[in-house]
Amino acid sequence: MLLSIRPASKRLMTLTNIDTLSLLPPLSINLGDLRKGVNNYHVDVRISPRFAADVRRLATALTQQATTQNAQPVDFSVPFNALRASYLDVMTGLLHRVKTDLSRDSIQLLEFALLKFILVTTRAQLDEVIDRLKARTSESQERSSANALLTNQRLFWLQKNYDAILFNVNSQLFAQLERVESRQLAEVRTQYMPMDSHNVLDLRLNPMLCSSEPGANAFLIDQYRLWGGDGEDAGFNSLNDGVETLLGLHIPELSIAPLMAAPGSGTPELYDEMGGLFQTQKFMGLASDMKNVLTEDFSWLETPENLTALFDIGRQTEALLETRRNAGWGAWWEARKPVSKRRQVLASVTRQWRKQRLFTMLIASRHVKRLWSPALAEQIETRFLCQYLCGQIDAKRLQARALNGHTFT
Repeated sequence: MLLSIRPASKRLMTLTNIDTLSLLPPLSINLGDLRKGVNNYHVDVRISPRFAADVRRLATALTQQATTQNAQPVDFSVPFNALRASYLDVMTGLLHRVKTDLSRDSIQLLEFALLKFILVTTRAQLDEVIDRLKARTSESQERSSANALLTNQRLFWLQKNYDAILFNVNSQLFAQLERVESRQLAEVRTQYMPMDSHNVLDLRLNPMLCSSEPGANAFLIDQYRLWGGDGEDAGFNSLNDGVETLLGLHIPELSIAPLMAAPGSGTPELYDEMGGLFQTQKFMGLASDMKNVLTEDFSWLETPENLTALFDIGRQTEALLETRRNAGWGAWWEARKPVSKRRQVLASVTRQWRKQRLFTMLIASRHVKRLWSPALAEQIETRFLCQYLCGQIDAKRLQARALNGHTFT
């Protein structure tokens, strides 16, 4: 869920020769050879002082800009350039060390140490701003200051927009790293850390890392098309479970490992400094303690191209005509059976989603994303506006969910 990983794929033939599915092999990182720190648990990493200073300087400036209401545009080109230069220097040296004293697994872990430093720094900067404002609020209340109300309002605004601010700052920082990776480090990685068809940006700079939690509104509206469901999971679990059930029922030949872990599995108590394992429990269940070897397995369902290969009926119809021309009527008759079966599966999914008014929600989500603004975010949550536009709630219920108590227009 947290990482979209695309390593070199191998081919898995489907029921006919019309389609082939890409099956992603498992990935793993062996941490057994890394030296542990004084607590015999963490791996201590020394971050480049230049890179650390550039991250702190830019994170402070971006946080100040993002936490200022009605802030004026600021030119960050100078600190952006400094961060890109220091990141390029650190990563070039790190990737070249695969030739000398570091294994591939060690380098992959050390790369994440840089990302963790950024995420920890930005969160600490935002928390510091809120803590200072809390202290000022307490002082104003003790002195019965006239500014107490304004300070309380600003504190409420910061806490309500915490996820959006953090996602905004992290996204800007990650954008600088992505620029360096795509323009200057791609050839170095291909030479010293080849990953075949795997896109390293999908793994290391996944937008989910920028968000405080997978269900944060700012993250969902920026990265997803559908986010109008109720509940902490934005309705994703029921939708995903329905798809897995239908596919498992109609195409049992292609096994599907459920995304949600079975009840009772996993490790209840794990060290979770960043809180990511806790935040993903609602989507994937409890994480398991993997000790020294981190592994991740994948299903064919996690590759979007596989769904296109299975359910692009137009393309399969053309392939059937080609089969009839090249191999005759007998081969065509046999080949059309699985195609007809997939057409029935697609019809079942369509009926279920139409019954759930999912297509209407998709259209509403697109319109909400187009018209969304910070001013609108002050009045209503995105999911409630989606539910109103697709007819799930009326204007009275929409007004009851207004955030500031004012009449929503």
